Amino acid sequence: MNGLELEWQGLNETLRITIEKKNLLQKELALAFDPNMKFMLEKQVQQLETDIAGLRDKMAKLEAQRQPAAPTPAAPGTPTPTPAASGKKIFFSYSKHDRQYLDELLRQLSGLRRQGKIQPWNDLDILPGEEWDAKIKHELQTADIIMLFLSPDFLNTDYIWDVEITAAMARHEQGTAVVIPVAVRPCDWSGLPFSKLNALPSKAKPVTSYTNRDEAWLEVVQGVKRVV
Repeated sequence: MNGLELEWQGLNETLRITIEKKNLLQKELALAFDPNMKFMLEKQVQQLETDIAGLRDKMAKLEAQRQPAAPTPAAPGTPTPTPAASGKKIFFSYSKHDRQYLDELLRQLSGLRRQGKIQPWNDLDILPGEEWDAKIKHELQTADIIMLFLSPDFLNTDYIWDVEITAAMARHEQGTAVVIPVAVRPCDWSGLPFSKLNALPSKAKPVTSYTNRDEAWLEVVQGVKRVV
């Protein structure tokens, strides 16, 4: 791996962390009532958006240096290759306290993503300047699969209940999306709207209860493969 590649990966990781911080602050801002607190949060969000724009600019310049020479144009009459299928769109509904578990699953899903069978989406994909609430609602309405990361913090998050679970179960009832509960950490979700749905891993055993979490995530991936 050359120096440019290492620098680009470092910037990409910094960008990911910065976007995550901005999205968390935006959620806090939406719930803030104190004018002074709102002003402070707005300033922090603006600064992070500036930082994100700067990081993307640096990455774009590095990307230009990493690009190989343009291929020779095809001869006239050469058939244009058919684009690969975009794959099923997956929306992840999760608590910020469970981000590490989402990252673990995303790594396990890399095979399906590289095959073009899935398009994972989560709130870190929200771009600078986008309205996070509107974007989340749009992705909820266009996803083919909605995965619910069940945990005590998931059950305790008002936005998840008021927006994400409501939309997910409505689409389940309409038959327009597959909703998959994923037992991440032990919690009591019996009697809740999604308790009637078959969960992953098998027998709804929480991921954190496995000695080897990779085995748990593998069961989740195998379940996803059955619906894509």
